[in-house]
Amino acid sequence: MKRTIEMDLEYLNTIDVAPATPQELHKQAASNDDPTVEAWRETWIKNQKTNAEEFGPFHEKGIGKIFGEFHLKPCIVVGSGPSLQNNIDDLKDAKEIPIISCLHNFHYMVDNDIDVNYFVTLDAGKITIPEISEGGKHDHEYYLEKTKNYTLCAFVGTDTELIKSWKGEVLWYN
Repeated sequence: MKRTIEMDLEYLNTIDVAPATPQELHKQAASNDDPTVEAWRETWIKNQKTNAEEFGPFHEKGIGKIFGEFHLKPCIVVGSGPSLQNNIDDLKDAKEIPIISCLHNFHYMVDNDIDVNYFVTLDAGKITIPEISEGGKHDHEYYLEKTKNYTLCAFVGTDTELIKSWKGEVLWYN
C-alpha cells in the first residue's frame, strides 16, 4: 500500500542567538577555572621549571611522537569510575584495540593483566604517587617496578617525584 503525505515546507532563516566568537566560547567554558588556577599556579610553575631542568626539553619527548599511531582505528579511553569494575572483563578481550587509561587505574589494570598502551596524568600534586598502588593487591614498590613496561603521558606541570619514580617512557604534553 502506497501512502502519500503532503507537507508545506517553510524556510525559516533565523538564528536564535548571535554566533559566539571562539574567545567568548573559551571564556564561558573557563569561567569557573579561576579558583583552580589561583590554587595551583605556583605548583604548576615550580613543577614545570623543575621538570624542564631535570628531564630536558619537553619537545624532544612530546606526545607528538605518537601522532597518528592509532589513525582511523578504534581506541578505548578508560576513566576511573565504578563502572570500570563492571567492564574489566571486556577490556581483557579487547586485545586488538588500543587502550589509554588515566593513571589512577594503574594498579587495577596491572592486577587484571590489561594491556594498556598509554597512561595519562594531568595532576600536579603528590597524590598521583600513592595512586599508582592505592587499593592494589601488591605493595607500592611492586607497581613502581611495573611502570617500566608502560608509557606515561604527563602534563608538563606533573609532580617531579612522580616522573622520577616512573621507570618507563614519559611523553610530555602542555
